[in-house]
Amino acid sequence: MVGRRARTAADADANTAGSTVWVVSPVPRLPTGTPVEHHADMSRFESIVVAFNEGRVEDVVASVTEDYCYSDPTSGRIEGSAGHVALMRQVLERFPDRRIEIMRSWRADAAEFAEYRWTGTPVGGGQPVTMTFAAVIELDGEQMRRFANFQG
Repeated sequence: MVGRRARTAADADANTAGSTVWVVSPVPRLPTGTPVEHHADMSRFESIVVAFNEGRVEDVVASVTEDYCYSDPTSGRIEGSAGHVALMRQVLERFPDRRIEIMRSWRADAAEFAEYRWTGTPVGGGQPVTMTFAAVIELDGEQMRRFANFQG
């Protein structure tokens, strides 16, 4: 979904006057396997998912701020892109068939929000793992400042 802040009280519902109100519209969806570089209208989170699913972990953090940080409930907070790349490589080694499926996503000014399902089978076999997350991506211009995941 693409969002924008309501500009005037007339743009917002009468019950929310004085509050920040977001007007939201759908984010365009791409066919599976579509190269990222061919779609400028793809959200940042969608491009991250495509890169991660294809194993291109460096592309996930190709454009980040100097103070970039990543966090999730299983790994905690990781400062910098190098630490995030190292974590993603560990995940790829442990779960070679891992996939992320976006369930819903929204864009609003300098942030993106998504709900997604993460699945993967441990490298030694065993039961597949499925987890559901919510992600918040904070942007500074075209660069990603923060990528935070919340499980639920």
